[in-house]
Amino acid sequence: MNFNEFSKLKSLIVFAFILTMSSSVFAQEEELEITDEDLKKYAVTMDSLDAMKENVKDVMSDMLKSNEDITIARYNELNDAIGDEEKLTELEATEDEIAFIQSVIDKKEELTAEIKPTLTTMVKDYIGSVKMYNAIKKGLKSDEDLKAKYDVIMEEVKASRESTDEEEETEEG
Repeated sequence: MNFNEFSKLKSLIVFAFILTMSSSVFAQEEELEITDEDLKKYAVTMDSLDAMKENVKDVMSDMLKSNEDITIARYNELNDAIGDEEKLTELEATEDEIAFIQSVIDKKEELTAEIKPTLTTMVKDYIGSVKMYNAIKKGLKSDEDLKAKYDVIMEEVKASRESTDEEEETEEG
């Protein structure tokens, strides 16, 4: 699985999770008042989700960069063949290459599996409810004023996180 396929897989997992959460609310839809505080909590949650996805990419990238025996092109070629013994033989994959590819796949699956429960916890405990999460999500698609307000809040949240990340890097360095 190359990085594009991995990105599609992540999107599919997140979409399936959100769809599952959304369907449970359709039965009892009512208008909720969405405050600026609700929008901020939603933005923090979405930013955290983005950071978790970025972490998965970074870890995979670091794993690939740290292995001097396999190029990214070779990784992609072999990754597409994992599970197909005939194709792996045809590509003359070594045991070490196969083991490395499998370790990357395992790490990706481990990190990706952590995303859903974290998002679920944030939705329930931080945003407050699945109902509010879905109301904001739906509102962002249909209400231009809400979307504009959210975009401003999200920029502030991202700027705050990036500032915090830079401070941590300065302290570590």
